[in-house]
Amino acid sequence: MKTRLVNSFADFDLNELKLKSSESASSLKSYRDLKGVIDTAFDEGKIEGKIEGKIEGKMEEKYEVLAKGLLLGLSVADLARLTGLSEEQVLGYVNQQKA
Repeated sequence: MKTRLVNSFADFDLNELKLKSSESASSLKSYRDLKGVIDTAFDEGKIEGKIEGKIEGKMEEKYEVLAKGLLLGLSVADLARLTGLSEEQVLGYVNQQKA
């Protein structure tokens, strides 16, 4: 009788331990999944920021060339070819500088 009682307590503790271990594993998996999503979103945000920065830098460079070309008296068509901007963009810049 004493042996059965001890075995049943041992079984109960083992089952309870398995249940807690399973809950912990599930919680850990959820944490890792969520962390992976956040890390991925953060990395994608960094990449987007770098791309936006490069685009802004290239546009600034084009407008610097445009400003120098205007000082030299180049035509709108020449400025458009030189910078890769459309003639409308060049005219918009010129009008903005006059205002």
